[in-house]
Amino acid sequence: MGNEIFEKLSRIVTAKNIPLYSVFELTHRCNLICRHCYLDSAGAKNELPEAKIKYILGELARAGCLHLGLTGGEVFLRKDFLRICSYARKLNFDVRVFTNGTLIKRSDAQFLSEIGIGGVELSLYGKKDTHDRITRVSGSFDMTFAAIKLLKEYRVNVRIKAPIMKLNYGDYHWLLDFSKRLGLECIFDPVLAPKNNGDRSVLKYQLGKSGLRKVFSDRKLIPARPARKNSAAKPPDINLFCGAGRDCAGIAPDGTVYPCIQFLYPLGNLKKKSFDEIWYNSKRADYVRGLKSSDCKECFSCSKAAQCRRCPGLALLESKDILGKSEIACQLAEAQA
Repeated sequence: MGNEIFEKLSRIVTAKNIPLYSVFELTHRCNLICRHCYLDSAGAKNELPEAKIKYILGELARAGCLHLGLTGGEVFLRKDFLRICSYARKLNFDVRVFTNGTLIKRSDAQFLSEIGIGGVELSLYGKKDTHDRITRVSGSFDMTFAAIKLLKEYRVNVRIKAPIMKLNYGDYHWLLDFSKRLGLECIFDPVLAPKNNGDRSVLKYQLGKSGLRKVFSDRKLIPARPARKNSAAKPPDINLFCGAGRDCAGIAPDGTVYPCIQFLYPLGNLKKKSFDEIWYNSKRADYVRGLKSSDCKECFSCSKAAQCRRCPGLALLESKDILGKSEIACQLAEAQA
């Protein structure tokens, strides 16, 4: 019965284009210099002021958003960040904070606990030497670990997030054990993205075919996906799009609304228009929602389409075409097959 209700609600949310899940990038500034980061320095300008952010949060609440992710860059570089969190909680959002944790103080952990934050997700890449080598900031592991302990002390739900790449591949079993000892969930992601400006240099850290196969064969890392009755089937089994622009929205620090913060197809800017105008009356939003898997002609006819983890945002970054092919998705599909 529970699954039936959830599926019914999901259909309603999608049919009405309710932005149930929204991610708000509050800044692109960061105090770390992670080697694999997809943000470019040019994006660290024109941040929205606190008052405008609070106004937008009100618009999101009225549009039906329930789950709100606050991310950066590094969100704790904003002096108004805790006030923004507090306001979001007053609007009854399930607020989740994405951070590297290096700037979290005891008073911050206590405050997040008191306002009832939904959770904090911290980036941790491996053992101390591995982590600091990736962030290029000495001592960053110790600062993140201190934040984890503080948040746990104040009973804030903590989740560790780790991309798996060439730089930390040898540490993933250590990360699993480390998370288990602390009683934390650890989420692994084998996908690296090009920089938002199209620079593909970070992809040199992406795992190769052999590494990806090992990752997908380890169910402690990547849970098995439900088996399809017919892996060669056509619709409805093949889905080359996600909920981006339908039941989830992304907002950049300058107020640009995207289908997702990874799907950089601008729908409009909140400095010029309201969220409702952009989300419900934008031709660009209508275009995204009208896309079908069969429109991706090359991918749709691929023998591995049923296993494909294609991301339209990555396809856009890689091929400059929403309907184009993503080489990263091709590698992942081959590894799973």
